[in-house]
Amino acid sequence: MTATAWDRLFHAYGPATDTPEHLAALSGGDEDEIDDALDHLDGAVLHQGTIWTATPAAVAEVAARLADPAAAATAQAGMLQWLGWAMDAARQSDPGAEPVPEPAEADVDAFLRASAAEDEEAWSSPVVDLLMRRAVVDVRALAPQVAAAASPLLDHPTPDVRREAVAALGAATALLGEGAQAPAVSALTDLVAASADRDEKAARVLAVRDGGGDTSPWLTDPDPAVRACAALGERGPAGSAELVAALRDPAACDAWFTERPPQLGRHVRLVLLGELLEREDVGLDEMLPALTAMIAAGGAFTVDSDVAPILRRTFPEVVFTPGVRPEPAPVWSAAQCAVVAALVANEATWAPGNGNAVLARMQVGLPDDRAAAAALLAERQR
Repeated sequence: MTATAWDRLFHAYGPATDTPEHLAALSGGDEDEIDDALDHLDGAVLHQGTIWTATPAAVAEVAARLADPAAAATAQAGMLQWLGWAMDAARQSDPGAEPVPEPAEADVDAFLRASAAEDEEAWSSPVVDLLMRRAVVDVRALAPQVAAAASPLLDHPTPDVRREAVAALGAATALLGEGAQAPAVSALTDLVAASADRDEKAARVLAVRDGGGDTSPWLTDPDPAVRACAALGERGPAGSAELVAALRDPAACDAWFTERPPQLGRHVRLVLLGELLEREDVGLDEMLPALTAMIAAGGAFTVDSDVAPILRRTFPEVVFTPGVRPEPAPVWSAAQCAVVAALVANEATWAPGNGNAVLARMQVGLPDDRAAAAALLAERQR
């Protein structure tokens, strides 16, 4: 760390001069300091999934510290989790046209001086864009180092460490070149075959998916949770059919795991639904059993993730302009009627004052009043 000029790097809250102390704590034995360090990495160095100029140096340092025999298992699990997040963020971030040039040192110096003087206009400098884009490229380039750091921990005696090592390896493998991906995917595939535990097996299947491997062999697994995770990586008809089958019982999906795989960052049913709705080759009639079951299971707090995207997929012909309620589609298919019928039947989606539910209905021209929606449905069914 002494070779890193942390005063020339920044995270979400300013100069990264506080980052080295947190990184050093990861190799210590103080659990509170370890927690603070992991919070700093997540909340500042990778704030809300944004890669800052301090992120590449932190990724390199954390990957190196994983090999420290003094590191506690809780610290290792936390470091692996954060590295997986960093790899995912790098994969999802767009660095723009490459190669990204290195900004001139004089321009960087000018920005750092202005930033230190709390000059808000400093952040509009073109050099900031270059620095941020360069940081994404640099984090991506660290994928081999992250993969190498995670691999020895795949068989760690602590389940949390094993689980996060699998997720981090999958995320890093996604950023490797094709030639380098094959050995990692092969190792992950072998791990799936050796899995006896549902939670670990599902996480390993997801890691194979993340690494670009073929998950179709597990579409016939006897465990529905494993089949569904395999379906997330298989975009053919068999994978889509498995997603629909799983979503016929949303509550069962959410109850599958004791320790949810790290790759599934929210309710399992919502992850499966999001993937299904993205598949343009799956017709509304095919996915209807899943959509009506999801609406029936929906509540006031998940409208943005279930009802809203379902309605948009159900009525793609309705064009929404913000602030203006469009006319509902003049003719509804039987499948469209079934979706609206499920919506009308679920009282929870009509809670007064639920702005997200109001917007979801508005976007496709449905009335805000439940009785009016039922009347419109009856009219379209004639």
